[in-house]
Amino acid sequence: MIDINWIHLVAALILGFLFKVLFDELKSPRIRIIGPSGKAFTINPEVQAIGEGVDNYYTAYRIRVENKQKRYLNNAAENCIAWIELDSAPEPYQICWVGGSEITINVGDIREVDFCARGNTTGSIYAPTERGYFEPDPRSIGDGKSELRGKLRITSKNGRKEEKPFVIKPMKNRLEIAILDGEQEDNRTTKQKLPRRFLARLQRIIEAHWVKRYLLRGLFVAGIAAAVGLVVYIYSMVPVSESFTKATKGSVVCINIAAVLGLVAAYFGTRNRWLTLLVTIAIDIFILGMIFELVSYLEKIH
Repeated sequence: MIDINWIHLVAALILGFLFKVLFDELKSPRIRIIGPSGKAFTINPEVQAIGEGVDNYYTAYRIRVENKQKRYLNNAAENCIAWIELDSAPEPYQICWVGGSEITINVGDIREVDFCARGNTTGSIYAPTERGYFEPDPRSIGDGKSELRGKLRITSKNGRKEEKPFVIKPMKNRLEIAILDGEQEDNRTTKQKLPRRFLARLQRIIEAHWVKRYLLRGLFVAGIAAAVGLVVYIYSMVPVSESFTKATKGSVVCINIAAVLGLVAAYFGTRNRWLTLLVTIAIDIFILGMIFELVSYLEKIH
């Protein structure tokens, strides 16, 4: 029977932590912004304004949002909050869902968020507050003469945020709302030329979201796996000899445990993603150096 000692406990804790991170990632909900609802509708405040050149009736538009059903490990998206971030505004605005400012979206369910409205008299464009279009007052975001650009962002308590750019184009008697995909350029209604499409794809590759989701996480998992594997292998498989003493063995084990803690600290403690990526690569290279050093010891032993 194998004795359970401190090195096995450390390895078990690290592996348990990695399993927990992976499990939480797999079970987290996948929110998806679908696009504008099929039909606009008319709204009006309970208290009508008096005078000419004021809006008492508005044509309102909504955006549909889905908690996409996965094959395995589904979960409801809790405390979803909607924001619009206009290029022409100094800060993002919280907007309301149909049914409240914060909602829970069940698996496979689609909910709607109140997005914007057009005044039928002035043509001005309004966005709702987190309490509705008229509480406390209508929030004007455009004069209705020029298009508006920005991003719609949906956040939740237990899932990733979903964010997509949009364009609001004033027409004669209505608004044309386009929710844009990541590959699309600013001119979405015309076909892109090949160089512009290539640049758009290149921009997607180098942006921070891609770095965090794919490159950084891959390097993080690879570094953790290599360090834990080294610790287990050195402690259980490499015998003590004149070239590989107990002191050397303990030093290598401690250094690799420190590397694991450094990777965890870099991944969760630094907000700058590029700095986190740089630190993670540096620690991975350090672990690789430890592997080469171990190989040199093994060559001396044999």
